This record gives sequence, C-alpha cells and structure tokens, in this order.
Amino acid sequence: MRRIVAAMTASMLVLSVAFLIGLGTMGEVVLAIWTVGQARYDWAVAIALALSGTIRAISISPAATLSAMNLNSRFMTIYMLSSGLSFALAWWLGSMGLPLAMLVLTLLLAELGQAIPAFLGTSRVLGYPLRQMLVDVLSIRARFHDVLSLRKELTA
Repeated sequence: MRRIVAAMTASMLVLSVAFLIGLGTMGEVVLAIWTVGQARYDWAVAIALALSGTIRAISISPAATLSAMNLNSRFMTIYMLSSGLSFALAWWLGSMGLPLAMLVLTLLLAELGQAIPAFLGTSRVLGYPLRQMLVDVLSIRARFHDVLSLRKELTA
C-alpha cells in the first residue's frame, strides 16, 4: 500500500509540474484564444490557482487512502473548516479592495487544510513515517518502475 500511495502521489506531482510548465509557456495564448481576447492574463492569479491545484493533486492519493479505510471524517472536517476560513478571509480581503491575486491565495489555506491532515493521517494509519513517504514520493525513478510493474500486472 505504501508503494501505491507513493507512486500515485509522485504521478500527480509529475503531471502537476507538466501542467505548470504548460501554463507558463501556453497559458496566455490559450486564454486569449478561449476568451477571444476579452480577458487579460494575470500571472499572479494563474500561479496561485496552479499552486492550489498542485497541492490538491498531490493530496488525492493520501486522501483516497483514508477514505477507503473509512477514516475520512477527521481530515474532511478540517478541510471544511479551513475552506470556510479561506472563504471568509477572501471575502474580507475583497471588501478591503485587495486584488484578485490576493483573494485567490486564500485557496492555498483551504487546500493545505486537506493536504496536511491527509498526509499525516495516511502516514499514521500505514505506519509510514512522513519523512520516508516524502522521500519515496520524490524518488521518481523508483515510482516510474512501480507504475510500469503495475501496468505489466494489469495487462498480463
């Protein structure tokens, strides 16, 4: 189970980095085409949204692990509370006239409110020290081999 969590989290990290590279190189062009030039590309907003999405993406596997074990009530409660706090903070900052990029940054608070408890909870229930989990996730070459092995098993 540890290898699956590490491999899926690493996969999401790689996909997120690829998306960030794509956003950096093509984001402005895609937005111009999509909106027929009616919207201005805001790098700060794009980066804040991409970082929030990356945090969400890498927390999917740990969150799914806890959910599969029916242990999701604690981390989802924390996520709900952090989302509410994030929304209230965004509303308050908006009422003060701060730019959209500052408001979007509050999404990081909400996403960290899921990611941190999901990683800590998964670490605890799998007996998988958090430091080791992070080292395993960042061992991209080993995780790539795990994914290839799983593919062979599924197609055999």
